[in-house]
Amino acid sequence: MLKKQRHEIIISEVNSKGVATLKELSKLMKVSESTVRQDVIELDQKNLIKRVHGGAYTRDNKALNLDIWLESREQLEQDAKMNIAQKALEFIKNKSLIFIDAGTTTNELAKLLPNSKICVVTNSFSVANTLRNKSEIEIILIGGNVKKTTSNVIGSLAIDNLSMFNFDAGFFGANGYEKNVGFTTPELQECLFKKAALNKSKEKFILLDESKLNMNYKFSFASNKDDLTLITNADKDDISFEKTIFV
Repeated sequence: MLKKQRHEIIISEVNSKGVATLKELSKLMKVSESTVRQDVIELDQKNLIKRVHGGAYTRDNKALNLDIWLESREQLEQDAKMNIAQKALEFIKNKSLIFIDAGTTTNELAKLLPNSKICVVTNSFSVANTLRNKSEIEIILIGGNVKKTTSNVIGSLAIDNLSMFNFDAGFFGANGYEKNVGFTTPELQECLFKKAALNKSKEKFILLDESKLNMNYKFSFASNKDDLTLITNADKDDISFEKTIFV
């Protein structure tokens, strides 16, 4: 399909529905989401539609359509996080010692954990609270400096506390991912803690929804060269990571 034809279809879909996601447009035109994303960027630059992360909305009745879009986007992102967490769950064995990092997708994993005999170590108050009513799961909350905005624990004391553990598996979140940069976070102390926890994990998994793509923050805690597995709902064309599970 020629670019001109794709552009006409995108404009028609967006204007008729008010909003459209990259995934919907990709399926409709039978092209990759990365191709649709580039088309949407070009159309936005021409002021024909308005680009938002994950799709586009019409420039008519902006406020109303943006509200509709935000509601739709929130549900799509929630579904994506749940699907990623569901896949990660397959790698957790009974009687294992695992680490669960702070983050919204990792917290979805905590929600899905069965009430079985595993030990979960975490630096997240949210993860610990999610698990507290699962009587069979042993919960260990790492001590250290509390980051009040996100209620997770970081700092040198937290890193020291990691030294006694040898995790069967570790499950991590990331603020951003770029092909040439890897996985990033905006804060140095958070970066150092993630690196330390990764080093203590036999199997390493990063849970990343597509909203984090092409987001580059100051500090890299893992790269494309590291021996870990990425679980994501992103388009295959946007990922250059050898061990990737797409959901």
